[in-house]
Amino acid sequence: MTPTITPTPTFTNTPTITPTPLPQVTIYGFVILNETPPPGATPLPYAPLVVASQTVAADADGYFSITLNQDAAVNFQSGIDALELTRINGQSAESFSGSGLDVSAHNPILITARSRIAQGYLCQAPFDDELHILFPYTNRFDATLSVPHGTLNYITSASGTPVPLEQFEPSGIDVADDSTSFSRPLRDFIQPDGSLKVEWYLFGSLAPQQSPLPYCEMRGELGGCYAALLADPNDIFRHVVNSALSMSTIVADAAKAGKIKLRGDIRKAFLMEKVAPELARLRALLRSVPRLAFICGSTPSACAAIKVPKKDITARLESILRMKWPKQIKPTMSSLTKIAPAARREMKRLLDRYPDTVTTCSSR
Repeated sequence: MTPTITPTPTFTNTPTITPTPLPQVTIYGFVILNETPPPGATPLPYAPLVVASQTVAADADGYFSITLNQDAAVNFQSGIDALELTRINGQSAESFSGSGLDVSAHNPILITARSRIAQGYLCQAPFDDELHILFPYTNRFDATLSVPHGTLNYITSASGTPVPLEQFEPSGIDVADDSTSFSRPLRDFIQPDGSLKVEWYLFGSLAPQQSPLPYCEMRGELGGCYAALLADPNDIFRHVVNSALSMSTIVADAAKAGKIKLRGDIRKAFLMEKVAPELARLRALLRSVPRLAFICGSTPSACAAIKVPKKDITARLESILRMKWPKQIKPTMSSLTKIAPAARREMKRLLDRYPDTVTTCSSR
C-alpha cells in the first residue's frame, strides 16, 4: 500500500509586529568653566560628556543636547578624567540624576566643570643652548591625566609647529605648585614684527603670563634673574624730534618777525641734512635695545649681557643741539641755546628709566 504524504503548509502573509516606540525627550544645556556664575559664565568649548551612558560633546559655545527615552536613567559624567564635573543646576554633580523626563524638566541644564590640571604662569629659560618657553602645570590627581592635542588642548604660535604635552604626570604631594612643566623653543613664537606671542589653551582656559615674559626661577641653570621693565623707546625718539622742531620753529618765527633774513634753503638744510641723518642713527640705536631683557646677577649660558647705548643716544641729541648754523641765524642763537638745558634734562630722565646693562637670550 502506498503511504499518503501530506504536504507541510506554508504561510505567505506572516504578520509583522512593530514595537511601539517609547516616548523620547531632549535634554540640553551648557557647560561652563569653573564656578563663574551667569551671565558672565565662561563657556567650556567642546566639553566631552557622558549622559545616560551615551557620549556627547558640547559645541564651541559649550552647548550640548541629547535625545533619550523618557524613562532612561540619566546621570552626568565627564568624558575625560582630566575634566571634573563639579555642579549641575546648583547641585553636586554626583547627586543630580533621574529619569529622562524628570531631568528634561530642568532644561537648560547648567554644568560647571574644572580642569584637574592647573596651568601655571609661562616663563622662559635656556636649555640646550637655546631659549625655551616653559609651560608649568600642577596635577594633584593621583594618576596621569591624558588630554589629546586638539580642541581641548592646543598651543598657538607663529610657526604653527609646537604642540602641547598630552600626558600630564601627577605632581608629588611634597612639591610646590607649577614644579612640573614642558617646554617648547622660543623661536617658534616670534612674530614677523619681532614681538613674542604664545598662548596655551587647556579646556578653554588660557595659561596666564606676564609681559615681558620672565625667566623661570631656578630652571635651566638660570635663577637670580628678573624682568627688566624697559620703557617705551619711542618716547626718546619723540623727544629728539620735538627738540629739533622747536629749534626750527624759533628760526621760522624770527624770519616772520623780520629779525633775520632767512633763505628758504636754510631750514631745508637744517631738517634734511642735519636732523634726518641723526634721527636715522637714533632709530637704529633704539632698535638695538632688546624687546625682552632681564637683570641677572650673573650671565646665564646661552645668554649675553649688553650695554644700553645711553651715551650714543645722548650724542644724537647733542649733535642737533650743537649744530653750526649759518651766520644769518646769529640774532636767534640766544633763543636756540635756551632749548638745550631742558632738552638735556628730559633726555637724562628718559634714559634713567633704563638699566645700564641688561641680559638677553635672543637676538630679537
